[in-house]
Amino acid sequence: MNRFQQSVKGVLSAIRDQHFTFSPRAKELHDHLYEREYSREVDSETLAAATARTEILAVRTAMLIAAAEGATVIDAAHINAAWEVAEFS
Repeated sequence: MNRFQQSVKGVLSAIRDQHFTFSPRAKELHDHLYEREYSREVDSETLAAATARTEILAVRTAMLIAAAEGATVIDAAHINAAWEVAEFS
């Protein structure tokens, strides 16, 4: 296992029993980004299916970013970064 894989495994083990919450600003930002993402008109069923899980990917990514920083409160910076990753993928 390489160092990156060990690092990810360590973060995942550390967060397994943690309870994560959104800061008020993170919740507001997430709600805004969610609304923006899902209020767009989609031209095809294929595109709709491909982007259907964007929100859950963003939340999980935000949680991992927060955990990597040793935080259990997801803040706006975590949300911004996570949505960038989710929209790119």
